Amino acid sequence: MSRREQPYLPLYVMDFLTDEKLVECSAESTGVYIRLMCLMHKSEQYGAILLKQKDKQTGKQIYDFACKLMRQMPYDIETIERSLTELLNEGVLSMDGDVLFQRRMVRDGKLSDTRASAGKRGGQGRGQKNGARAFASRFASDFDQAKTEANAENEIEIENEYEIEDKSEDEDNRDIPKEENISLPAREKMSQLRKYGQYGWVKLTDDQYERLQRELGDAELQRCIDYIDESAQITKNKNKWRDWNLVIRKCSRDRWGLSVKGGAAPGRDQPHSAEFKPSTGFRKAESS
Repeated sequence: MSRREQPYLPLYVMDFLTDEKLVECSAESTGVYIRLMCLMHKSEQYGAILLKQKDKQTGKQIYDFACKLMRQMPYDIETIERSLTELLNEGVLSMDGDVLFQRRMVRDGKLSDTRASAGKRGGQGRGQKNGARAFASRFASDFDQAKTEANAENEIEIENEYEIEDKSEDEDNRDIPKEENISLPAREKMSQLRKYGQYGWVKLTDDQYERLQRELGDAELQRCIDYIDESAQITKNKNKWRDWNLVIRKCSRDRWGLSVKGGAAPGRDQPHSAEFKPSTGFRKAESS
């Protein structure tokens, strides 16, 4: 679900209370600002309001914006115009051409769309894999029935083969807990996880993702997600990673996947002692 489709507005309380720019604004401007954020939350472009051609009445942008917003706010046009002027002068709001926007909301909206797209790609990959397994299972079942009718002895041999296959499949899925053994709070926690990366191995809650984004930055976070996701795909998660939040922090801290000057050995928690590069897979580490 994209950010604009959510029924609530994410308000970062400490940032709002300690915003040096907003502190310089009057109570009147702050009230208009809160109303304006609610409108921007539901706008077509998240965090921005466009002044359309039909809204350009006087040629004065701020006044024309005030006229447009007056229809959606319980304030008179003079109050809205004064507030917009003050919010723009203090840098709380920004204007680019005919677009009035709040920088953080625009950035959060783009990030939300990116995450939703990444989660969708990861879900499609899992769906294709599960579909292939279901087809193989149905095919094996039909084949077993035909052989049973032909020869009872062959039936026993085939059933033994299927038992081995089922056991192997169970081993592949041993890291996936059975739903009936999961408590309700744990099940709710799992439902809040989102998948990241091309293969969907990395799973984080929204709070974990936002904390990592603030601490590591967008570029470093995406690098670690891509590296860990492809590593888990190639090794079938041989390292048995489960706490993806912790693994990402270790990846960033120990610089996994980055060339180390001086021939230093990779971090002890890296997937293998060999060097792993997402684009080429594992390469045997060169001896110093």
